Amino acid sequence: MNKYFKLTALCSAMLLVTACGDEKSSTGTDSSNQFESYINDSLAQSTKVDFTLQGKDQNVPLPTFILMNKVDGTLEIPTGGDDALSNPKAALSQMDGWSTSQPISIPFKGVGFNSAVLNSGVAIIELTDSLTGSPKVKAVLTQGTDFQIVTQANSVNIIPTKPLDEKSNYIIALTNQITDKDGDPVGMSSSYAALKTNTNTFETGDLSSLQQVIKGVEGIFSQAGIDPKSIVYSTWFTTQSIGDTLYATKAAVAQGLASKLAGGDGIGAIWKGEANPNDVDLSSAYTMSIASSGDFAAMLDADENFTTYIGGENSDALKVALNSQTSAAAVTVSKGIVNLPYFLEKGDNWNKTPFESGMPSLAIIKHALEGADASNIMQQLVEKGIDPSKLSDSSEQLKLIGLKLKDAAGNALDSQRIITQYSPVPKIKSLEKVPFILFTPKGASIGSTPIVVYQHGITSAKENAYAFAANMVASGISVIAIDQPLHGERSLDGTRSANIDPTAYINLSYLPVARDNVRESILDIIGLRAALSVTAKTLQAEPSLAASPAFAEFAKVNFTQLPRFFGHSLGGIVGVSAVAAANETLGNANADQLFAFSSGAFANAGSQIAPLLINSQTFGPSIVSNVGAENIAAFSFAAQTILDTVDPVNTASYIDPALPVYVSEVDGDKVVPNKVANTFAGTEPLALALGLTPTNASNTVVDGARNWVQFNSGASHSTVIAPASDYSDITQHTEMQTELIDFLTDNALSGVSDATTLK
Repeated sequence: MNKYFKLTALCSAMLLVTACGDEKSSTGTDSSNQFESYINDSLAQSTKVDFTLQGKDQNVPLPTFILMNKVDGTLEIPTGGDDALSNPKAALSQMDGWSTSQPISIPFKGVGFNSAVLNSGVAIIELTDSLTGSPKVKAVLTQGTDFQIVTQANSVNIIPTKPLDEKSNYIIALTNQITDKDGDPVGMSSSYAALKTNTNTFETGDLSSLQQVIKGVEGIFSQAGIDPKSIVYSTWFTTQSIGDTLYATKAAVAQGLASKLAGGDGIGAIWKGEANPNDVDLSSAYTMSIASSGDFAAMLDADENFTTYIGGENSDALKVALNSQTSAAAVTVSKGIVNLPYFLEKGDNWNKTPFESGMPSLAIIKHALEGADASNIMQQLVEKGIDPSKLSDSSEQLKLIGLKLKDAAGNALDSQRIITQYSPVPKIKSLEKVPFILFTPKGASIGSTPIVVYQHGITSAKENAYAFAANMVASGISVIAIDQPLHGERSLDGTRSANIDPTAYINLSYLPVARDNVRESILDIIGLRAALSVTAKTLQAEPSLAASPAFAEFAKVNFTQLPRFFGHSLGGIVGVSAVAAANETLGNANADQLFAFSSGAFANAGSQIAPLLINSQTFGPSIVSNVGAENIAAFSFAAQTILDTVDPVNTASYIDPALPVYVSEVDGDKVVPNKVANTFAGTEPLALALGLTPTNASNTVVDGARNWVQFNSGASHSTVIAPASDYSDITQHTEMQTELIDFLTDNALSGVSDATTLK
């Protein structure tokens, strides 16, 4: 995650394909004029790139700079007049760049291809700057190492073997080394020929800008040793930002908490005006207290949430079984609330409204400052104490939170308030009293136990921690858990609940909301972590509170040790991004200590959420049925592009390679696939992104700090939390829990106790 809001150079050559006219030069010369002979030869080929800038067959392969907005830096996909966010094309237009992880498919017309892996014909270069700046070659990507080429039917597919860099500029070229199924070289389209040729120059207008970019791209490839005459298609594109909202929100919270701890106004001084549209009282944000405590058995017996969200008809039997654990007698269970900002809607539009930015876009401000309205915008900034010449500084950017700028006509300068790298801090819609459940050792002395933040999986609830927390507590580890958004006690009502309908959270109809449900989960974990720091500082400032019911169990926690994290399934997926963002330095040691985790354990988690879910044996069939099999490929492309900014496929690489981590996997997992072919989806790609080496029956050695343990198919997706009702997986459950406790006790795994449980 590239630190704070980065005001990059925006492309001045971006345009909509619908504005590309009829392929005429500024002097009216028709583009059907005689081209160079090599271009005419290319145009005569039977299979050509499907790139057409005008007419009913208009088509532009993705990704491309052509479909980006030059004002706000977002994608600008033609929607056919349907701009509702329920249209995946419109949803894509909220992103500030193209996917870092998706395969790139270049369509062709004509004879087509046999299914084959190619060894040449595609070149990819990463640039140091945009084409409108002063680009140099940063890296030439290597086929086989960085990407593979596969032909199939009517497309050439470029499959990355590792994600592209965020907020980076790439150029791609396809050459006539690619041959169709008849063995003939592929050719270019007439639209590309009109931009490539030297016999016809567009002197003004959109096509002039487009032609300049194409010639610039081909010029760079020429310098890299590729003959421009062989190029049949090329383009330039910019990848999206990763985790900027997580980082920027954390930074704003840090400033607010620093103010609060110093006796100031707290985060209310940061989230003001437009950033707090409902005028929420934020004075108690990130504080927490205990409402009730009791013996494990008594608290479980009285826990209606366990009955509602976990046990159902089997609750009584499950409670008896859990209460019979020897370790349960030594556990105190506490319930309370933590006050966390909520960035989503809860009213009628709860599932239709994504995060909204609490600040005007830096990109839009920059564009305005370069236009006729510059003096008006500059005056408004100065009046708010903002130095327009220092907008690249984080201190000035924070002042934009809550600000509403107006253009010369009195209209909002940035009315859409889309979350991008240029406007990453979201509006706070409410302050939620989020219930938590805390498990601590009975009779423990003050400051004696480390604490683990636990996050449950999809359709579950925090109360499933009853199944394993007693064993952890018996080993001297405290556990705290909250519900994910729209789960358990945080369900909006009896129907708007992921426990009733998973699509309440996995929002298939409004993809930006699905992304922001994930984003809210991540920010809640970071928020709970910050609240633990606030509680620690409160106890430090007022030691007498350790005797009060509201804080007594917290007083047992050793806050000199950073908390650990444990997430299962979706809890592990959001946990990877949460740990990555929480541990990303703010450049201030005191601020960093408010959020940091000392380790992360991720059980049955995975990366690349969209293809992961589509290929899940549990969730995939219903998603395909809902979307339609004929639309699933396009849906997956849109969904993953939108999710990329918070997906572990990208955020995993930001976790410090020295941070202790533990990943566990079950062979043949029916919920989270081990791996989906030609994608980064599944547990194994996540483990590889974290740089881990597997421990299995063939290699029983563990690393200690950096672990990836593969269990056999005798286990199931949820075995790590609780054994099956027939206890057929009790051996695997016991080993999984033994390893988790071993790892979380001191952030190191000492070894495998029972190798018969391994894959």
